[in-house]
Amino acid sequence: YWSELARPVALPRKGTPTVLVRATRTSPPYAGDGLINALNAHLGPDFTLLDWDCDHMVAQAKPAETAKLIREQLG
Repeated sequence: YWSELARPVALPRKGTPTVLVRATRTSPPYAGDGLINALNAHLGPDFTLLDWDCDHMVAQAKPAETAKLIREQLG
């Protein structure tokens, strides 16, 4: 969620299904508690947080899981 690094958090429109994959081996985490709390409060049940055991290059570290998640989101 690169916007958090450069400016105040820009949240998706309410009602937008949003999945954030957080790489648990990254320290400090790119997606901090402030971002996660803001997404959860703003999107409610449309927000899903997934913690994956990998470094920050999630798609390269877990390509099969990433592809599965994308397919699920596209329906």
